[in-house]
Amino acid sequence: MFAEQMSGAPSPDDLGSTLPPGITASAVARLVVPVADTGAVGMVGLKPWAARTGSFVALVCTGGNGPSKVKADGCSGGGSSAPLHAYVALVMIDGAGRPKLVARPIEVEANVDWDRSLLPSRPEAAEDSVSNGGHAAPPSAYDRLDLAPYRIAPGVTAFGIRASWSDGYAGGFGWHSATLLYAVIDGQLRQVLAVPTIALTFLAGDWHRNGMRDHEIEDGANVIVVTETLNAGHADVIVRSRIQRGARLFRWDAARMRYKELSERVQAPKSR
Repeated sequence: MFAEQMSGAPSPDDLGSTLPPGITASAVARLVVPVADTGAVGMVGLKPWAARTGSFVALVCTGGNGPSKVKADGCSGGGSSAPLHAYVALVMIDGAGRPKLVARPIEVEANVDWDRSLLPSRPEAAEDSVSNGGHAAPPSAYDRLDLAPYRIAPGVTAFGIRASWSDGYAGGFGWHSATLLYAVIDGQLRQVLAVPTIALTFLAGDWHRNGMRDHEIEDGANVIVVTETLNAGHADVIVRSRIQRGARLFRWDAARMRYKELSERVQAPKSR
């Protein structure tokens, strides 16, 4: 993010917007986007998912800034007049080269609690959302399909979607990111965890006679640790700070079919 903002480095294709040969964006969008959503399709992403042979994670965004010549920008615009929506699904390519659904599409929800993020700052949108306790602030963009193998239960692997919040200041910018984990539970695709993972603020300060200006950079990051400890058939998950001793423990809630935080500070068990 810093390289993109400060030196114009190109954005990598983290959303898979360069589709496999023979697969069209319109074919994937027809599968994934609900009929009721008539917003302009801004981005269609498709990435192979190693956890399920022959399967792809599909992400389709509508509304927001709409279609963009820069594909990586096609899933942004959380503050625009047209609400930004994102839909995720699992698909496979049939023998005729056409995409078919493996798991029913669902809308991506970035309801992230920033109150105990273990990070040095949080988005302005979270600060401003007083009416809902500062927890649920719509993201500015969806940036990346995170296909690390989050093995949360025997035979169950989750994948992630990275959502981000961007703020512009008079002398700098702020950028925050959260990881949203999804898994197939009882045959349905479900969100199982949503936690803040990155914070970056770049602030300009006083000018000097030589034309130089002071700058203050503050950043932090969390690591998601899938442990060997099983409860209700699912691994406990630790969200651990890389800059302080704090950590958060999440345990599987069978009734809600997702993770629930148990305590704010724990000793992280062995990961796998």
